[in-house]
Amino acid sequence: MFCLRAALDEKWNASYILKCDIHTRKNIVSGPKVISTVSVDWNDLKVFLAVARAGSIRGASESLKVAHSTVSRRMDALEFALKARLFDRTPDGLLITSAGEDLLGSAQKIEETMHSAERSVAGRDRELSGDVRFTLPLPMAVCVLTDDLANFVEQNPLVNLILDLTEDLLDLSKREADIAMRFTSQGNSPPDYLVGRNLATQASCAYASTDYIEAHTFSGPNRNGRWLGWDDVVEYPKWVHSAGLEPMPVMGSFDDVFVQMAFAKRGLGMAFLPCMMGDLDPGLQRVPDARPVPHTSLWVLTHPDLRDSVRLRSFREYLYDVVSDKLDLIEGRGA
Repeated sequence: MFCLRAALDEKWNASYILKCDIHTRKNIVSGPKVISTVSVDWNDLKVFLAVARAGSIRGASESLKVAHSTVSRRMDALEFALKARLFDRTPDGLLITSAGEDLLGSAQKIEETMHSAERSVAGRDRELSGDVRFTLPLPMAVCVLTDDLANFVEQNPLVNLILDLTEDLLDLSKREADIAMRFTSQGNSPPDYLVGRNLATQASCAYASTDYIEAHTFSGPNRNGRWLGWDDVVEYPKWVHSAGLEPMPVMGSFDDVFVQMAFAKRGLGMAFLPCMMGDLDPGLQRVPDARPVPHTSLWVLTHPDLRDSVRLRSFREYLYDVVSDKLDLIEGRGA
């Protein structure tokens, strides 16, 4: 059985001392426990946690963005240091052993301690300098905030802005990002462990090219427009009944907002696009009588431990200001 205790050393070098109670059945009955102390690299523990969560070496390498061989090498080093097998290799993947289960809970506590320490240090920053890790959806960065983000960089040369353009829910508690801009369905709030501000309600509308609009009818019994499909498998998916127009069928499956925009501009059909994209593109027009449909809430979020960081607070307040100036565009009142 492994009993894992951890403490940062005096030099804060992210190395932990693992106290492993190693004993045989004979020791349990009649003899004293033999205590062996081994030093384990925190980076090896991070790899162990990634493997445990992914269930495979390949999955861990993808989540950590390191080579497959690096994960294998660190796992071998950790098992050698602990003199224990942490995973069994099976045809279905890696199966954690009892020793691995014992290590897992303690390693998770160490992980949270490390992340908490990093957030605490980052939160004490008092200068407008250093890294700002900002995650936001690609359409928001490309169509709405490009100039504003560039202006912030130019106005704050000591701040190193790092963008992660994704809609994935990065873990702010693990410092995967410092600040997140995220859309949530109306009525759904972000996780309780985050703090932030609801800045706007995003609206979408029906858009098409001028030629397509002139050649089609979009209301009444003779309507003949067609939507560009997303990942739809039926002709009348649920969303077409709440897209701001009388129901019309879909064609194809184009599950990317930029592809939808491009195909609508080519005259292939109507696209249900965020107003912040469709209203800015000169190759698109709102379909006649289409009404904007509000559907998601726009949030700027951070971890409570990072609220007092000067650079992060300054960047958040900058975002609040620029989004406030673009409310009509985001909420569909810009046309």
